[in-house]
Amino acid sequence: MHCADRDANSLHGTAEPVRDRGGTAHLPVLDVTDRARPGEAVRSRGRLDVPAAVVGPMHSSPVVRTRDEDLDRVLNIIFKGLLYTCQEATR
Repeated sequence: MHCADRDANSLHGTAEPVRDRGGTAHLPVLDVTDRARPGEAVRSRGRLDVPAAVVGPMHSSPVVRTRDEDLDRVLNIIFKGLLYTCQEATR
């Protein structure tokens, strides 16, 4: 299983339950909004059979105070990250 994250500390916490149950977790530290990085991670392991985008960028301001930059960051992570990952999984 690939467990990708921009934060190495969070990444290890995500991989722990996988390993506790006897699984193998590959831990690429990457930003999924960087178009090249998901492909590099997939190629490093040969292939990606089933992508699962389990993302939840933190955003804590009220809706009326949400800035365009905040919305762009959230949408980039959720939409572009999933799109780039799915594209690489089909190559």
